Amino acid sequence: AVNGYTTDDLIREELSRVSAFGATLTSLLIGANDIVVGRDAETFRSRLRAILASLRTDGVETRRLIVVSAPDWSGAPQAARFGDPARVARVVDAFAAVAREEAERVGARFFDIVPLSRSNTERGMFANDRLHFSADASNGLMRSTRRLRRRGCRRASRRTPRPEREAPRSARRGGCLAPGRRRRRCRRSRR
Repeated sequence: AVNGYTTDDLIREELSRVSAFGATLTSLLIGANDIVVGRDAETFRSRLRAILASLRTDGVETRRLIVVSAPDWSGAPQAARFGDPARVARVVDAFAAVAREEAERVGARFFDIVPLSRSNTERGMFANDRLHFSADASNGLMRSTRRLRRRGCRRASRRTPRPEREAPRSARRGGCLAPGRRRRRCRRSRR
C-alpha cells in the first residue's frame, strides 16, 4: 500500500509486482484518492476492472481476493479542502457500489468499510493531519476484517489439493493456507 495512490498509480507502478508475491490472500482497497482528484464512478469502474483483470492474469484467485470499499472521509475536519463534503459522501457511496458490483462480477469477496468509517467519523477518530483516520480507527478496521479474512483462509484451505498436503513442513509454513498449521490452531482452540 502506498499513501496517496490512485488507481492510475497502482496500475502503473504496482501491478507488475503482483505475480512475484505468490500471495495466498489478497485485499484491494483503492479509490479514496481517485475521489480526491475528481474521478467519477464510471472512470473508477474502468480502472478497477483493469486492476481486477490484471490480478487474475497474474494468478490471484478470485476466491482468495477481497475487494474493500474506500472509506468515507467526507466528514474529516480537512475534507472540505477537497470539495463539498455532501458531494464527497455521495461519490464515496457510488464508488462503494462500483467496487461491490465489480467484486461480484469476478467472483471475489467484498467488504464495505463505509459504515465503519462513518462511525469513526462520528467518534472523531482522525490522525493529526485531520484528514486520515487514526491508528485506533485503522486497528478497528483490522479487527472487523479479521473474521472475513479467516473465513477466506479456511475456505481456501479446504480447497487445497491433496498432493500439497504431503509437502515438506517448511513448504507449508506460509500464510493461512498452510493446512498443517491450520489444523494445529483448530485443535488448540477446542481445548
